Amino acid sequence: MNPSLPDTKKLISVMLFLLVVGLSYFVGVKKPVNKDITGDTPSREGKISNAFFIPPDSTVKEAKVRGRVLPAQIGEFDGASHKVVDGDGKVLVYAYTEDDKLKQQEQSVVTLVGSVPIGTNISPKTLLKVDYISFK
Repeated sequence: MNPSLPDTKKLISVMLFLLVVGLSYFVGVKKPVNKDITGDTPSREGKISNAFFIPPDSTVKEAKVRGRVLPAQIGEFDGASHKVVDGDGKVLVYAYTEDDKLKQQEQSVVTLVGSVPIGTNISPKTLLKVDYISFK
């Protein structure tokens, strides 16, 4: 007979014990069914929200316009401090900003990057809120 047989029986007994304990653990653990474990905060659609951030709905979109920046006449366009014109002098868009970056770029040809309401196309009837100026 093999002298290591009792050690083999002990090893097999330990492995079977661990197998039984492991199976009983997986069977005994309850999994949540169709429940959000992060919380029951309803989202905008009335569904249960998850752990990911849902950004708020935006009412504006980004727009870019390239042209020469000129000061707008008082009363020329409500809310506008400047206008952007093309090479022929036709107004592309009216613009405003909350600081003096447009005033510093008067008579310069630049690209204005800003926001307009969603559903609005760039036209001479559009008011662009300038966020920054690109010199490319």
